[in-house]
Amino acid sequence: MHFDYEDVLIIQVHGSKRWRLWAPDPAVGQMELPARNDHRTVPGKSTVPTQVPTGIEMQRGDVLYIPRGYPHMAETTGGNSSVHFTMTVMSQEFTWEVGS
Repeated sequence: MHFDYEDVLIIQVHGSKRWRLWAPDPAVGQMELPARNDHRTVPGKSTVPTQVPTGIEMQRGDVLYIPRGYPHMAETTGGNSSVHFTMTVMSQEFTWEVGS
Protein backbone atom coordinates (compact mmCIF):
# COMPACT_ATOMS: atom_id res chain seq x y z
CA MET A 1 0.00 0.00 0.00
CA HIS A 2 1.22 3.48 -0.85
CA PHE A 3 0.00 6.85 -2.10
CA ASP A 4 1.28 9.12 -4.84
CA TYR A 5 2.01 12.84 -4.83
CA GLU A 6 0.40 13.16 -8.27
CA ASP A 7 -3.04 12.23 -9.62
CA VAL A 8 -2.91 8.78 -11.22
CA LEU A 9 -4.80 7.13 -14.09
CA ILE A 10 -4.72 3.32 -14.18
CA ILE A 11 -5.59 1.48 -17.41
CA GLN A 12 -6.14 -2.29 -17.14
CA VAL A 13 -4.49 -3.81 -20.23
CA HIS A 14 -4.65 -7.56 -19.59
CA GLY A 15 -6.35 -9.84 -17.06
CA SER A 16 -8.01 -8.42 -13.97
CA LYS A 17 -6.89 -6.74 -10.79
CA ARG A 18 -8.60 -5.91 -7.50
CA TRP A 19 -7.79 -2.43 -6.21
CA ARG A 20 -8.32 -1.16 -2.68
CA LEU A 21 -8.48 2.61 -2.14
CA TRP A 22 -8.61 4.62 1.06
CA ALA A 23 -9.56 8.25 1.49
CA PRO A 24 -6.75 10.39 2.94
CA ASP A 25 -6.79 9.71 6.67
CA PRO A 26 -6.39 12.51 9.25
CA ALA A 27 -5.43 9.89 11.89
CA VAL A 28 -2.15 9.26 10.06
CA GLY A 29 -1.54 12.81 8.76
CA GLN A 30 -2.75 12.36 5.19
CA MET A 31 -5.36 15.12 4.94
CA GLU A 32 -3.06 17.74 3.45
CA LEU A 33 -0.08 16.86 1.30
CA PRO A 34 2.74 19.37 0.91
CA ALA A 35 3.45 20.95 -2.45
CA ARG A 36 5.44 18.57 -4.66
CA ASN A 37 8.56 20.69 -4.31
CA ASP A 38 8.28 21.10 -0.51
CA HIS A 39 10.42 18.40 1.11
CA ARG A 40 10.18 19.84 4.65
CA THR A 41 6.94 18.10 5.66
CA VAL A 42 6.62 15.00 3.49
CA PRO A 43 4.45 12.32 5.15
CA GLY A 44 5.51 8.67 4.92
CA LYS A 45 4.15 7.07 1.75
CA SER A 46 3.65 3.72 3.48
CA THR A 47 1.56 4.97 6.42
CA VAL A 48 -1.33 2.54 7.03
CA PRO A 49 -4.78 4.20 7.00
CA THR A 50 -7.20 3.49 9.84
CA GLN A 51 -10.31 3.62 7.60
CA VAL A 52 -12.05 0.84 5.65
CA PRO A 53 -11.01 0.78 1.97
CA THR A 54 -13.23 0.86 -1.11
CA GLY A 55 -12.69 -2.12 -3.40
CA ILE A 56 -13.00 -2.32 -7.16
CA GLU A 57 -12.14 -5.11 -9.60
CA MET A 58 -10.82 -3.86 -12.93
CA GLN A 59 -11.15 -5.83 -16.15
CA ARG A 60 -9.35 -5.29 -19.46
CA GLY A 61 -10.19 -1.83 -20.82
CA ASP A 62 -11.27 -0.34 -17.48
CA VAL A 63 -9.79 3.00 -16.36
CA LEU A 64 -9.42 4.11 -12.73
CA TYR A 65 -8.65 7.64 -11.51
CA ILE A 66 -6.86 7.90 -8.15
CA PRO A 67 -6.58 11.43 -6.74
CA ARG A 68 -3.31 12.70 -5.30
CA GLY A 69 -2.75 11.45 -1.76
CA TYR A 70 -5.25 8.56 -1.83
CA PRO A 71 -3.60 5.38 -0.47
CA HIS A 72 -4.10 2.35 -2.70
CA MET A 73 -2.93 -1.17 -3.48
CA ALA A 74 -3.65 -3.78 -6.14
CA GLU A 75 -3.70 -7.57 -6.31
CA THR A 76 -4.04 -9.81 -9.36
CA THR A 77 -7.28 -11.81 -9.39
CA GLY A 78 -8.32 -15.03 -11.07
CA GLY A 79 -4.93 -16.72 -10.63
CA ASN A 80 -3.76 -15.45 -14.02
CA SER A 81 -1.35 -12.81 -15.23
CA SER A 82 -2.41 -9.18 -15.14
CA VAL A 83 -0.99 -6.01 -16.67
CA HIS A 84 -1.96 -2.41 -15.96
CA PHE A 85 -0.56 0.86 -17.26
CA THR A 86 -0.08 3.78 -14.88
CA MET A 87 -0.05 7.43 -15.95
CA THR A 88 0.65 10.23 -13.51
CA VAL A 89 -1.03 13.57 -14.03
CA MET A 90 0.90 16.59 -12.80
CA SER A 91 -1.96 18.74 -11.55
CA GLN A 92 -1.73 22.46 -11.01
CA GLU A 93 -0.95 23.75 -7.55
CA PHE A 94 -4.08 25.76 -6.81
CA THR A 95 -4.28 28.67 -4.40
CA TRP A 96 -7.66 29.49 -2.85
CA GLU A 97 -8.58 32.84 -1.38
CA VAL A 98 -11.72 33.74 0.53
CA GLY A 99 -12.94 37.21 -0.32
CA SER A 100 -14.46 39.51 2.24
